[in-house]
Amino acid sequence: MGVLATPMMSFTHMYAANLLYFYCTYGLSSCVAMVVKREDGPLLAVLTSLIIGIMGGVAPPLSKVKGWRMVWLWRSSPGVWFTEAYFSQNLLPFDYLYVLEVASESLGFTLGQFRLDMLMLFVIGTIYRIVAYFGLIFVDRQRQK
Repeated sequence: MGVLATPMMSFTHMYAANLLYFYCTYGLSSCVAMVVKREDGPLLAVLTSLIIGIMGGVAPPLSKVKGWRMVWLWRSSPGVWFTEAYFSQNLLPFDYLYVLEVASESLGFTLGQFRLDMLMLFVIGTIYRIVAYFGLIFVDRQRQK
């Protein structure tokens, strides 16, 4: 997006969002690696990353998920915070041109909270790593010879 399109968000914000999103993704992959066999780890890590991507808050939108009373599940996924950060940073410069409240309500995102989005990505990634660490210590995995 940063090369082929003309994003409205700065390069540093884009870099920080991508860095923290991958921090979360690799943390979740570490959790998966702690509980499955070595040969099953890569496949399950990719599947969990795909699930995170699906739970990004776009399809189905968060506004629809609110009707299911499942927002807590979507908000525990780093994909929602990442998508909300991009959505907010790329649309806020067009506030003079469009009615952004309508777009925000239709998707269910909250605009203008980029720092909170980045903080939540950091917190979720750190929680994944702590869970993976305890999995490393407490999960009894037999070593194969």
